[in-house]
Amino acid sequence: PLLAAVPRSLRSMMLGRIRSLRFRQGLEAFWADSAAASHLGWAASGPSAELRALCLDGAHYDQAVGVLIDRFERLRATDGSMAPIDQSDADGRVAAMLDLDLRTWLPDDLLVKVDRMAMAVSLEARVPYLDHPLVEWASALPSRYKVRGGVGKYLLKRAAAGRLPPSIVHRAKQGFSPPLGRWLCGPLGDEALERCMTTAANQLGFWDRKTVERWFGAHRRGEDDYSLLLWSLWLFALWYDHAQTVGRTLKPAPV
Repeated sequence: PLLAAVPRSLRSMMLGRIRSLRFRQGLEAFWADSAAASHLGWAASGPSAELRALCLDGAHYDQAVGVLIDRFERLRATDGSMAPIDQSDADGRVAAMLDLDLRTWLPDDLLVKVDRMAMAVSLEARVPYLDHPLVEWASALPSRYKVRGGVGKYLLKRAAAGRLPPSIVHRAKQGFSPPLGRWLCGPLGDEALERCMTTAANQLGFWDRKTVERWFGAHRRGEDDYSLLLWSLWLFALWYDHAQTVGRTLKPAPV
């Protein structure tokens, strides 16, 4: 019924978006039963169905997800300086997810890859927003000032509305991601596939070869953007082989 209300000229585009990996991943994160599960679902390399298909034994995937969610939930519980967050309403759910961002994604990802590189060329990218009184004040705001009507950073955009052109205030978010999708459709993709097929991790049965081949094939054919999954897999293969070379061989943990 919902699709019937969409003009025919837009249906194929809408269906394509609904079937896309990122859209499916976003839905999973939205409907997750806790802030920790939502955070993990959105930060992962792809939707759970694809990640589960990569594992030769789905139980290993479930075990890994359970361990990560448990650790996320303990992060705040073990911090005696922070009051517990009631996640029974929207404000609490948003606050809990932002808190996890502050404890994991920000220090372990964005600050490492963006701020350090920006400061290397004397470019201020994000640091002014890390002033701790500002962070504490913003953290205490109700969620309606952070997200409203599907618009993120609502209060910040309202504050900037009279100072910056609308084209800047309301433009889509721009990250610092390299063109992985295009790279992995060319010779770099061939190199990545070869490594993923020959890595010692693959020999130990860390993942399903057919799933890996399917991902690379679907990406090259333009069926969807598998670049984040492929890039993550390739980097793991490179890291594992390097670790083995220097004598830190890893073995699958007993279940």
